[in-house]
Amino acid sequence: MNLLEILFWTFIVIIFYAYFGYGILLIGLVKVKEYLTKNYTIINPQFEPTVTFIVPCYNEIEILQSKVINTLQLDYPKEKLQILFITDGSTDGSQIKLEQYEQVEVLHDPIRRGKSAAENRSVAHAHGEIIIISDANTVLPSNTIKNMVRHYINPEIGAVSGEKRIGQGEKENAAGAGEGFYWKYESLLKRFDARLHTVVGAAGELFSFRKHLFRPLEEDTILDDFVLSLRITQAGYRVMYDPTATATETASANSHEELKEKLEFVLVDGKL
Repeated sequence: MNLLEILFWTFIVIIFYAYFGYGILLIGLVKVKEYLTKNYTIINPQFEPTVTFIVPCYNEIEILQSKVINTLQLDYPKEKLQILFITDGSTDGSQIKLEQYEQVEVLHDPIRRGKSAAENRSVAHAHGEIIIISDANTVLPSNTIKNMVRHYINPEIGAVSGEKRIGQGEKENAAGAGEGFYWKYESLLKRFDARLHTVVGAAGELFSFRKHLFRPLEEDTILDDFVLSLRITQAGYRVMYDPTATATETASANSHEELKEKLEFVLVDGKL
């Protein structure tokens, strides 16, 4: 076997491991661990700490009403729940529309500094022991908050990630189907990561953490959910994954729309 053949097969193995090999190894390790040790999951459905529910949104006035309605339908004691929308940089009147809802607090700054800066500002304004961050374009089931906070009875848990799901219409397209398959596989890996020990990268569409573990993010942070979850694990806490806490968003209409969303996320006036 010559050098080119060795390189060819080496790259094939690397690609296979990146897409499937890690998953196979992870599942195998989990099965061995659970065979050798008893895995106890510590949860308490009656545990109800104070919660601040944060929704960062930028020029999303068209979907704000449905997001507010969905948020107000979440089943959690009202006296323990603070709902906070932050609309920094929005120019479509989002903050004015949100002010009609008495149950919702609104933070607005005309200058847009990016999502990480908005999260820093909103967490500093939060009163809850547990922070939950949810994207504006997601739909959550009514039991979302209860399903997430029940894990915090365990002092080892520093954060809990929900599961992102892609909603498909009656007519699935290639881009939407591919996007849905990717997130199903990603979710499967996160489930086994949590069963092995901890999730490394949480789902930014629905992510919660203990407020006292939060450290302000650098404003140029791109993957805020990954950085937050990584810092929490570095502090010695586990990041749990709860597939019953779901955040469903609509799939991209086509590959062009998916590319447009990614570009809008990465570069808008040079910021996220």
